[in-house]
Order: sequence, then C-alpha cells, then structure tokens
Amino acid sequence: MLHYCRISIFEEKHGDLLVHGMSKTAEFTARHTPPEIDTRAFLWTFDILDEDHELERFFAGVPGFTFEIPLPTLTYAQRCKFIQTMLGLLLRTF
Repeated sequence: MLHYCRISIFEEKHGDLLVHGMSKTAEFTARHTPPEIDTRAFLWTFDILDEDHELERFFAGVPGFTFEIPLPTLTYAQRCKFIQTMLGLLLRTF
C-alpha cells in the first residue's frame, strides 16, 4: 500500500512532465523518421483499402484533398469532363 501511495504522489506532482516528455519524444521520433518509412506506410495503407468508404477516409486525410463537388448542379457530362481533367492533372503531376 505504501508503494502505491508513493507512486500516486509522484504521479500527481510529475505526471504532466512525464506526459509532456513522452509527447516530445514521439514528436522528435516522427520528425526524424526516414522518408522511406512514411512512403512504405502510405503505400501499405493505400494497398489494403478496397472499399469506397475506406478510400474516402484515406484521401480525406491527405492535406488539401476533398471529396466535395465544387458545383453540385453540374450535369453528368460536366462531371465527366471535370473528372477527366482532374485525372489528367494527377497523371501529369505524379
């Protein structure tokens, strides 16, 4: 019981420092991870997704990417042209 009280007192006094230290360590590790690991994780995640709702969530996590249709009143032909243009841009830029 005495050990539990000591741990509880230590946690009360220094718990914020421990959490702050762990988050700083995690942040440092994430910033100094080789980019190859990021690429592998990205591709692995992308490869295992096979349902539309999973892919939507994946792409929604990409900064600046959105599934919002800019003009919801576009006709089918206009949407097709929009999609073809967007795919062309993606193919040229990747």
